[in-house]
Amino acid sequence: MSRWVPLCLLLADACIADAAQNHPLLGKSFRRPQKNGWIYVHLEGSARQIGFQHGYWLAKEIQTALKTIAYEMKHDTEKDWSFYRQAAEQFSH
Repeated sequence: MSRWVPLCLLLADACIADAAQNHPLLGKSFRRPQKNGWIYVHLEGSARQIGFQHGYWLAKEIQTALKTIAYEMKHDTEKDWSFYRQAAEQFSH
């Protein structure tokens, strides 16, 4: 039984990824494999579509950048990421 769990999870992940790639906001956008350290993405459409496409195709890089910034800010200012999130929340109201 325990042998089937990883297989089921892998298949579920593949189905979710396939469904996401068919999302209407993706339109004709795409991402090419990384080459010489560069990531190429093609984005098109309305501002909403482009924003969605950008987040979809570069999600892993965005997450890594946020973790890096949070770490550097903690090191430089001795304030954790929650301080900056709260400040941004207060600023937006």
